[in-house]
Amino acid sequence: MKYRNKKKGTLYDVIGTCINCTNAQDGQKMIIYTNGELTFVREEKEFYEKFEAEKL
Repeated sequence: MKYRNKKKGTLYDVIGTCINCTNAQDGQKMIIYTNGELTFVREEKEFYEKFEAEKL
């Protein structure tokens, strides 16, 4: 599914979800997404604050 950055308007494809296993954030849900060139990961709550699903 495609998501648009609310600030920049850039489109990204969500690849999936994962769990952060670092000591400080163990168990934190993360979203994995890409612009086709680079792959990013962001905390789930923050992702949905900064991105919105692309309307078809």
